[in-house]
Amino acid sequence: MDAVDEPSGPGGTMIKFACTCHTVLEVSDEFAGTSLQCPKCKRLLDVPTLSELKGIDEDGAYKLDALKLRDEPDRLANLQRAYAPQRVDQQGRQIDLRETFKGDANAIDDDDVLEIMDAEPVAPKYDPETGELVRAVPLKQEPVKYDPTTLPMAKAVINYASGSAFKEFNGWRIVAEIFRPANLAVMGIIFLVCVVLQLIMVPIAAGFFTVVPGFVVLCIGLMAHLSNVVLDAGVERSDELARPLRDLSWHDDIWWPFLHFAIAFGLCYGPVAFFNFLPPAARIAYVGAALIMVTIAFPAVFLTTSTSGTILNLAPDRLLRVITAIGLKYPIAVFVWAVAVVAGLTGLLAAFVDLGTLLTTGGVPHIFGILPIPFIPAYGLMMLGIVLVHGFCWYLGLLYRAHYEEFDWFYQKHHRKIETVRPATGATITAAPSIAPPMATAIAPPDAGKSDYPQSHA
Repeated sequence: MDAVDEPSGPGGTMIKFACTCHTVLEVSDEFAGTSLQCPKCKRLLDVPTLSELKGIDEDGAYKLDALKLRDEPDRLANLQRAYAPQRVDQQGRQIDLRETFKGDANAIDDDDVLEIMDAEPVAPKYDPETGELVRAVPLKQEPVKYDPTTLPMAKAVINYASGSAFKEFNGWRIVAEIFRPANLAVMGIIFLVCVVLQLIMVPIAAGFFTVVPGFVVLCIGLMAHLSNVVLDAGVERSDELARPLRDLSWHDDIWWPFLHFAIAFGLCYGPVAFFNFLPPAARIAYVGAALIMVTIAFPAVFLTTSTSGTILNLAPDRLLRVITAIGLKYPIAVFVWAVAVVAGLTGLLAAFVDLGTLLTTGGVPHIFGILPIPFIPAYGLMMLGIVLVHGFCWYLGLLYRAHYEEFDWFYQKHHRKIETVRPATGATITAAPSIAPPMATAIAPPDAGKSDYPQSHA
């Protein structure tokens, strides 16, 4: 449409243009070149500038210049000669398709690029200093003196420089990798912490509760370390055990990992503590059934609390989806966890009883009043439990790495919510996003009642 500029203030003008729905909009020139939303059809429009108003039709479309045709009667023949599959012309002479030009090549117009000219002989080249003719010299074929396979090659110094680092790390590699020196050093530190815990438990059992804060701090560090192993192996994709407490960050390496393990362990094994409220005849059955069920559920719960990022994923349907996504590998994790808990707690308790008996009577203790376990087997069981629980956490990280896209956790993927508009007739269309436009005055077009756009009702 024709643009009409009207004063809108001191030194200002109004820009009047049409939307594609035939709605005429009028805005101040300060919005020139910006975007606004049509009040009627809710589409985003580009406000034309003052220089663009002359090139806009009444319906809001941009005008196009008239197509100018050039008269080139020989163009088809030139194209046929350059791009035809034949290599000879109509007289049977071979076509030279090399682009060689006479005179100044820079003076040739762009339209004459397809013009093929006869090739001229190349002038010989002479050395500018000696004046000798430059001729092609054939290369001398010398026999190979050394076998390339026998030459020494540099080997990778760091692990990620070798091709083996790009291979998928599977669960069976844990059996060998867990006994590497770096991983043994990590488990050795955890073993020493467990020994210190036993030494602290002796004065606590004797009634000296001043050492309880140190005992609590060590327990928090141990539980945080197990969650860090899962995070490093799964989220960080590390192929070795995490350092104890990693970078000593209070929130990232101590407090939140501790909460992840504590929530998982409390949710699973906390109900077992209510056996005392049951009749004596039902206690054994309740404890046995509860231990079996929570031991089966603990790997999924611990993996969810450690890596999912929210406790909303602890819903039963989400946990069942984690178990079904892992598949037949999940019973392996349950078995390793069960053996690790039994071996570790048995060794820890036996070593504590041995230590307490040695300090009080000097005799050989009987764990649970039945089985005597000396120091060496007790610490052996405790070390076996430490190795197995680290392997279990490492294996959980690998399961997360392989199946996390199938868990369908909250905050894992963005689910876009699309609102639809259902018109009275016609197909369903997607509603335009709600964007606050600049203030615009809508002027109804003369043929507003004859619009081709159907009226939509949300």
